[in-house]
Amino acid sequence: MLDFSTVDIKELVIHRVGNKHNEEDFFISQSPFELTDGLSLMILDYFVKPFMNLQESNQFTHEIDLSYNELNGICKDIFENPDSLYINSVKVLKHLHEQSQHPHIKTGDLFVAYFDDILYQDKMVSAIGIFKSENKTSFLQIGQEDSNLELLEQKGIDIKKLDKGCFIFNTNEDNGFSVFSVDSNNYDTEYWLNEFLGIRPTEDEIFHTKEYVNLCKGFANEVIQSTENKTEEINFLNKSVKYLERNENIDIEEFKDEILVDEEKKQEFDQYKSMYESQHSVAIPDAFPISLPVVEKQKKKIKNEIKLDTNIQIKIAVNNPDSTHKFIEQGYDHEKEMNFYKVYYNNEVK
Repeated sequence: MLDFSTVDIKELVIHRVGNKHNEEDFFISQSPFELTDGLSLMILDYFVKPFMNLQESNQFTHEIDLSYNELNGICKDIFENPDSLYINSVKVLKHLHEQSQHPHIKTGDLFVAYFDDILYQDKMVSAIGIFKSENKTSFLQIGQEDSNLELLEQKGIDIKKLDKGCFIFNTNEDNGFSVFSVDSNNYDTEYWLNEFLGIRPTEDEIFHTKEYVNLCKGFANEVIQSTENKTEEINFLNKSVKYLERNENIDIEEFKDEILVDEEKKQEFDQYKSMYESQHSVAIPDAFPISLPVVEKQKKKIKNEIKLDTNIQIKIAVNNPDSTHKFIEQGYDHEKEMNFYKVYYNNEVK
């Protein structure tokens, strides 16, 4: 979805932000940072790499009205006048400082940058980048004193790991721009996403596909397995994935007719869908386009293993959902007083 192969960083400003809760102040640089060609390549790699494979976009929001989202207004001003990046970077700094109210939030270096020529949704667009570096890494520097070389320990930014960052693209302005965010620190995600950025997921095919897969996983685990068994749970999930893989669009009624068949199970699915939407504050449409990259990513997270208390595991391939019925039988051995699985096969595969 995001192609940074032609990206150009036009301007960069660096400030430092402390934790307001701990009475730490902020530091304002007096001018933008002068980038050299070598530093541009290095800093671009540092900023861009975490976003290369992101799929889910967000957008600025506010419980009252979008116009109350401070960062949305700042970004709008920058896109209308890119020369205002420095002035607006100070506003970004002060806004972030105001939101740094939790004692665990770390002091860090704040980077605000303006980018050109990013390919997004088949268009070349400009973007604003906001990044925060919090954790310093130790490294060794060799120095010379008189006739000896000595090792000096120094600390700096690990350019292979971005702590927090976001790209705001100059698209979808009326709905709060398109925002992609990363955060490697789970303990303070709330303040970065909600308090500072103020974003919510964009309800597109990527969002709906992910929610639908999660809906199916929940239904399989909480309904099917509780009333039937693990093989039926896996069978339902595998058939659901195959349906999503071979269709460009989903029609939930068609999905139920093909995957569930039984009228009672269809009603249970409808009831579970209503409960899921209420608990997660989402509304999954009855029909929507399917995002195949999301399906492929979510498929890897589906656990297709039957784990037994005898330390034996049975793994069922996602690509062959019917194998659970064709080649596996479940029963109870009265003599041993134990449950069993019977597995049919022709040859062992090396």
